[in-house]
Amino acid sequence: SYDHKPKTTLEILLSSFHAVFHFEFEFFTPSRIMAAQAQARIWARYFCSTHFWGPVANWGLPLAAFADMKKDPNMISGKMTTALCIYSALFMRFAWTVQPRNLLLLACHAANETAQVGQMTRLISYRTTGKDWTGVYKG
Repeated sequence: SYDHKPKTTLEILLSSFHAVFHFEFEFFTPSRIMAAQAQARIWARYFCSTHFWGPVANWGLPLAAFADMKKDPNMISGKMTTALCIYSALFMRFAWTVQPRNLLLLACHAANETAQVGQMTRLISYRTTGKDWTGVYKG
C-alpha cells in the first residue's frame, strides 16, 4: 500500500539541491580523473582539427548569402549562384559520407544551399517579372 505523504515544495527543492550539489569522494578517483582527461584530449583534438575549423571558415559563404538577401536582385550573378548551389549540394553529400561524419560541415552547406536557392528564386523572379520576390518593382 502507498502511505507515503506528499512532499512539500521545500522538501522537493532540498532533494533536488542535494541531487545536484552532493559530491561523494568517490567522484575523484584516479580512474575517473583519467577518463575526464581523456575526454578533454578528445575535445582538444577535435577543436584543433580541420573537421572543426574547415566548416567554421566555410560559414562565411552562407552568412554572406543571407546578408545579400537585402540587396538589389540586379546584383545577383546567375552563374555564380548556380555554381554555389552545385558546390553546396556536392559537399553536403561529402560531409555525410566522410567518416566520421562532419555534421558541422553538413549544416554549413545546407544553410548555403538554402541561401543560394533563395537568391536564385529572387533572380528568376526579378528577370521574369521585373519585381523582387517582395513584389517591389526594382526597375
